[in-house]
Amino acid sequence: MAERPKELADVERPPARPSRWRRAARLTRKLLLWAAALAIAAVAIPAATKQWTDRQQGLELKRDLVSDIGESSYDAFSRARAIAYLPSAQTTPRRLDALSAWVHDEGRIDGTFRTYLPGIGRNDWAAFRDALFYYVRLSCCENRVQRHRDIGLVRSFVDREKLDDGIQWDVVERGQAAVPRSNPTLYADAYDHLGRRVLLGSPFLAIRRANLEGLSSGWRDFAHDVVPGW
Repeated sequence: MAERPKELADVERPPARPSRWRRAARLTRKLLLWAAALAIAAVAIPAATKQWTDRQQGLELKRDLVSDIGESSYDAFSRARAIAYLPSAQTTPRRLDALSAWVHDEGRIDGTFRTYLPGIGRNDWAAFRDALFYYVRLSCCENRVQRHRDIGLVRSFVDREKLDDGIQWDVVERGQAAVPRSNPTLYADAYDHLGRRVLLGSPFLAIRRANLEGLSSGWRDFAHDVVPGW
């Protein structure tokens, strides 16, 4: 029988098997990759879960805070504007009640800001809180010096927030006592208009944009949760 050509014999020769060391190196690399993936997952998944949970908690907290500010501030406004439409003999006790109610509400809201929004959000809230307090005080029963000072404080807030759309500051400063008989609601109407403009300065936008203290959000917090102390 004729011998096969040498070239054909080389083609049909089975490929050489990888050495035992190469097989061990490949297996080791795979095991290391799996171990690294498991290690990353072990810290990344809890961090991602924490951030998702904190995000939901933060959204709920912001919703509750906005609702609390909106309800409390409108209650203070409605109490104050009702006083402005009353005869002067019935105003002093109601003014004290309105001021006490707003101080009670703002104290509760202050606690939330100190805990979760100690920075810019709290500053915006403090400006609105004080402006509304002075607005309620303007409803009645102030002497001329105190009234002039309180109007100046409210006006500085309105001007800073660009809320003045033609407010009758002179009518508000003269008060109920200077209202002519021909127009008995002149002061109350001007006071009502001023209050509605003050309410537009509520810090809702600052709350929506703020990052809450103590809650994880963003890549920086995520990295800190994955590698504490980073």
